[in-house]
Amino acid sequence: MSSFSVVACAEVCDPSPFWHGPVHVGWDHGEERDLTEFVADVLHGRLVPRTTTTALGTRYDGWAAPKDVEAAVEYAASSQDAPPAPA
Repeated sequence: MSSFSVVACAEVCDPSPFWHGPVHVGWDHGEERDLTEFVADVLHGRLVPRTTTTALGTRYDGWAAPKDVEAAVEYAASSQDAPPAPA
């Protein structure tokens, strides 16, 4: 199972390198589940497939909680709408 995280660079890097953006964004891979737990989580909607769609098609990226998938989509949409950072 994966979880989506957005962490301020200052919380991770000290000092923050000049090439970094203001945040670290990514998917953290959590603990593994046994098959019974995994199937129960999928059937009850607690886990959904994570996918990425590109010009080449849709790629499967693992399983995550619906709230994490929604957070990643919202973050991607908000970062596309944001004005470019000053140089």
